Amino acid sequence: MSYSQVGIELKNAAFSWGFNIKQNAETNAGDLPVVADLNVKLGASDLVIVVGKIGSGKSTLLHSIMDETIKV
Repeated sequence: MSYSQVGIELKNAAFSWGFNIKQNAETNAGDLPVVADLNVKLGASDLVIVVGKIGSGKSTLLHSIMDETIKV
């Protein structure tokens, strides 16, 4: 896939809603990213279906693609 054909590319991405983002996974303060360790490369004309259990991060993934969450 050439660069001009890539619609969205995320490498080792993590997203959070931004409420007390946890900087260190060993501490108990703050929130962990909702979506983490995400690697996605979608073509500009690809059709993708996102499925999963309730609360698994589907909506957060879509909001992250639309830049409505905070990239950690």
